[in-house]
Amino acid sequence: VLLNTTVFAAPAAVFFTDALTGPGNPNLTIPTAKYGYTASGLQRTQSDNFTDRPMVMTGANTFLTANNFTAEVTVTLANIDILYFGLGQGDMDPNYFNEPAHAFYFRVHSGWGNNSGIQADVRSIEPGGVFTVNEIGSYGLGSTITLRIVRAGDNVTMSIVGGGAVTYSLSAYPSLGLTPSNTRVFFGNTSVGSVFSNLNIYESLSDTTPPVIASPGNLTAEATGPNGAVVNFSATAQDNVDGLVNVTASPPSGSTFRLGLTLVSLSASDAAGNTATASFTIRVRDFSPPVISAPATVSAEATSADGAVVTFVATANDAVSGNVFVIANPPSGSTFGIGFVLVSLSATDAAGHTA
Repeated sequence: VLLNTTVFAAPAAVFFTDALTGPGNPNLTIPTAKYGYTASGLQRTQSDNFTDRPMVMTGANTFLTANNFTAEVTVTLANIDILYFGLGQGDMDPNYFNEPAHAFYFRVHSGWGNNSGIQADVRSIEPGGVFTVNEIGSYGLGSTITLRIVRAGDNVTMSIVGGGAVTYSLSAYPSLGLTPSNTRVFFGNTSVGSVFSNLNIYESLSDTTPPVIASPGNLTAEATGPNGAVVNFSATAQDNVDGLVNVTASPPSGSTFRLGLTLVSLSASDAAGNTATASFTIRVRDFSPPVISAPATVSAEATSADGAVVTFVATANDAVSGNVFVIANPPSGSTFGIGFVLVSLSATDAAGHTA
């Protein structure tokens, strides 16, 4: 769950940190032991002396899967030349000075495209791709700058610590094709003689906002027996960082709910431990009257001029109340006159429904 997308002070916890030593030639000095690391180190992606833009990057599938993180690097600039630092596929485009393609990245450069400062760029080389340039600051020889990238959900904020910033939306640039399997944090430079401090990848930003629960609203169900009714329902929860998260209901969906009103409590927690709660009610009612089983037409032999005494049996059953008393008019055992007599039957359940 996101608080906002402004520039944050870096948290204390660190995924990893690596020393980047300014080279005496165009190559970055990377400890041999780091080569080939994936989840917790840096990989060298360009190491020959032919190109002037060597680069290192984190392993694949390392950081885009984390919706919130901070990456930063500090450099003291010894000359006016290119260095770049960003979030993207990290592959280099040989048709464009071997700069990174498909990425959000900083470019520190003098004299390119009438820009002489620090740019926070978006670039894709695919057909229909983009090239967005935002100059967010300036620098001088010998100045020390810290460049920071904050990923907060869909937003990528690129800033100079203590200086300018710009925020981009990942989803606004589909041509970059950034997916969890191909997106890394990368760093490269040709700033010979510059001094670099550590490249730090910090843990997720503080997440203090709980998910949002969508409850089904108050429900009413028909009782199917004396114990009430089985009621199914669905509730979802959406978290700005974790997406859909599980919802716990008490009583859960599919329970047998008694006659009357029952409060259902909902809760949902995100990965940061923030919990949201909600509730709704389920009312189980008896809507239906009993069902009367009447005897068939009864024929009797007259025993006198008044007719005959006739007995009969009628029953009634209710889904909730069970067997209920049947009232007959005239009642069983009455003397019925000669000819046809209509007998009316009625039965009422505990909820007052009459058949």
